[in-house]
Amino acid sequence: MRNSRFRYFSRNRKLQLKCFLVFLGGFLCLSLAVSVQCGLWQTRLETAREQYGLWQGMRLDVNEADSEILKNHQLLTCVGTEEIYGALETEGESFLMGSADDSFWELARFHLIQGALPETGEEILVETQVLDRLGLSYDPGQTITGNIQNEERTFTVAGVIDNYSALWISSDRQPAVFAGPGTGLQPVSQHMFVRGTDPRVMDDLKQSMPLLIRNIHVQELWNPFSPENAAWTVLMAAALGGSGFLILTILHKWLDSHRHDLLVMKSLGVSSRKLFRDMVRLMIRASCVASLMALVPGLVMHWPWKVMLITAAIMAGETAGLCLLLYLEISRIPTVVNASAEGMARIPKSRKPMKKVTPGYLGLRFMRSQTNSLAVFILTSSLLAGALTGSVLSLTETWQYETWLQEKPDFLLSLDPPSIQTFEVNDVLKDMVEKLEEDNRFKDVASSFVQAGGWMMPVRQNSVLEQIRKDSSIRDFSRSTLLFPSEKPDWQRVSMIERQGLDLSQVENLDRELWESGEGVILYAPDFSVQDGDLWLAEDLEDPPAIMKETGYKTGDTIELMKPDGERIQARIAGILRKRMPEMWFDELLSSCFAYTFFAGPGFLDYPVNRVHVRLNDDVSRKTAGVSLAAMAHEKDVYLSNESAVKQQGMELFNSEETMYGVLVCILFLALIWVQFHGLTNLQTALADFCHRLILAGSGTRAAEKAGALVRWMVCICLLMGTLGFSLLICWIHLRFPVNETLLRMIFPFLFIQQNPVGILRLDVQIGLWLIPLVLLGEGLLATGEMALIRKRRKT
Repeated sequence: MRNSRFRYFSRNRKLQLKCFLVFLGGFLCLSLAVSVQCGLWQTRLETAREQYGLWQGMRLDVNEADSEILKNHQLLTCVGTEEIYGALETEGESFLMGSADDSFWELARFHLIQGALPETGEEILVETQVLDRLGLSYDPGQTITGNIQNEERTFTVAGVIDNYSALWISSDRQPAVFAGPGTGLQPVSQHMFVRGTDPRVMDDLKQSMPLLIRNIHVQELWNPFSPENAAWTVLMAAALGGSGFLILTILHKWLDSHRHDLLVMKSLGVSSRKLFRDMVRLMIRASCVASLMALVPGLVMHWPWKVMLITAAIMAGETAGLCLLLYLEISRIPTVVNASAEGMARIPKSRKPMKKVTPGYLGLRFMRSQTNSLAVFILTSSLLAGALTGSVLSLTETWQYETWLQEKPDFLLSLDPPSIQTFEVNDVLKDMVEKLEEDNRFKDVASSFVQAGGWMMPVRQNSVLEQIRKDSSIRDFSRSTLLFPSEKPDWQRVSMIERQGLDLSQVENLDRELWESGEGVILYAPDFSVQDGDLWLAEDLEDPPAIMKETGYKTGDTIELMKPDGERIQARIAGILRKRMPEMWFDELLSSCFAYTFFAGPGFLDYPVNRVHVRLNDDVSRKTAGVSLAAMAHEKDVYLSNESAVKQQGMELFNSEETMYGVLVCILFLALIWVQFHGLTNLQTALADFCHRLILAGSGTRAAEKAGALVRWMVCICLLMGTLGFSLLICWIHLRFPVNETLLRMIFPFLFIQQNPVGILRLDVQIGLWLIPLVLLGEGLLATGEMALIRKRRKT
């Protein structure tokens, strides 16, 4: 019998069609996930290029040595130069002015609204903010006269561009006015922008040039395991694993149903290798056709060729792995065996008469005879239920992140520059708040006063504060995460915060009359605990070893406070806050509060506003609103921080994860229904046959029915215990390895305490308290309902 003529598996068209459809379903899910990843990646890349340009690295104030390195680097494809001339002063306004070469314009990718690039030294290209602040229209041909380098110059506006400098790194070093070549001005500094053959060139270049700034917004390498794509990668793995499991199940069932034929063929001399070759022929034919059809979306969407090859390799790898598993399955079929007795369920012989055997004993005997099949069924169902629990947990967690992210401000107005505290106080922001509240473009305008670590309070003797400061067993790093370091031994640096609408329900011994009198403050003095040399808040530990409660400061005490400028004032404590208020878990202003923070009552501060958080309405353009706020901030000489880019990045990530988790929950739920229905059907068939044989062997009908009912209850209990175990295991893994940890640290720093995701743990515990009982209830109802349906179908 020649190998080329042997066809047993490959001539079965029904089996081929089943394998093809399962392969096609799995590969299409894989293709869908890759398509979504590539689409999101391309969208993010194009958006980043429009906002931040094509450059990958920037060297500010470049010297001659670094300039030569960049110009002569063989792996750099484009090197653009930008020269800075200084400030152009006109009509009481000041704008940074410079010029650039052709390579810079290629890397910058400015959005030209009107006109063209400047061609002579008398022409300029300006941002829209320049024209807004000067009260001019967006039409080319207008003239701007100003003083630069002690010289009065008149320039003609050749073109108008968007406000790119507000988005770029070191925006205060980027010119808002570009002049053409031949201005006759002397550059005071020079910046260089570079782009390499590969983004990884910047990593090597930064090692030799530490002052090189990377454009972190433009990530041009497609990485399926990045936080933005991790959700869809899980969907890819689920699709491949699900399709592989289904194919193995189909072929295993088919092999069992044709086991007699295979035994006869192997007894006649057909080797396992020959059977395997025929099986591989079927698998390759089905997977090749399915993979070609699944890769069609990649050709239509113009996937990068690396992505196409990786996807094809994943499909081929799954096919090869399935072929290996099937080879092991075929090789286990013996060559000579009594086929009629093969696989027959045996009941161990009993020395007791059947009428004296209890139903419980009969049920246990049945379960022992079906140990392998029951174990596989219970483990598979429990694993699917645990995965479903983890997916619902992640989905609910993502919804909560989206809710918190929507509460984050789009823009932040402050008297202090970003990341620097000057402790400036005045009424400028208070006046701006009134104007912003009247503007219907803004949904929420929240004002507050925050000075972190600028105030000082006296350290009282025998207080917990004094004990913590003097305890040498506490690590300095751990202490500094909860207390500001202080240079004076008798004074402790603290923060002063005023925020409207605080929840004061948890304040201990609150004197509301004192709080509203204009002299009262609330002291946040939490309970502490020391564990293994680290200082913790007692509420952050499940079982704190020893709680230290602050008793040195009490409600009604008069305390002397020192302002940042050295002025000393008297204040009275209107209450003690022992635990975090609800706002301190997600509020942008209160989330990073240190211990011994003071909350000022109404009228306590002379200038109660130094920060304003602004959120836009959903239908308002962020760019237009940002330009208006930038002009207003410049007019009032305050600082504006644009938080909308980070917020948008987080929302895109959470939206993609929400879609993925929703699809995954549906897939897992349907798979759980199918696996349980299939497994319980087989169980009910074997149980009915077992009960029938018991009756023939002399057992009573009632005893057989009781044994069957007991088996069904034991299976349900095992399913619930397995579901509980796997759910707890998956939740524990989810807690130990938070998804998107890097992004969460940047967006929600209040979730992390001493580098530990304490906030995520609290959130997941709150979700798990209702989720796991709900999953167990659903699992029990699903199993009970399917058993009842199967029994009803068998009776009819």
